[in-house]
Amino acid sequence: MHKLANRLDHFSDSVIRRMTRIANQYQAINLSQGLPMKFMSIWFMHHINIFI
Repeated sequence: MHKLANRLDHFSDSVIRRMTRIANQYQAINLSQGLPMKFMSIWFMHHINIFI
């Protein structure tokens, strides 16, 4: 991996980037940027509505 310019040292990873890295590490579904459309089924929406 290439070293970034020193002027960028004070920036840290975003929460989304960290969650993506952890999801990839554990081969999990990454929900850090929202729910994937393939999970938006009628069954799922029904169960969400129960809790709302």
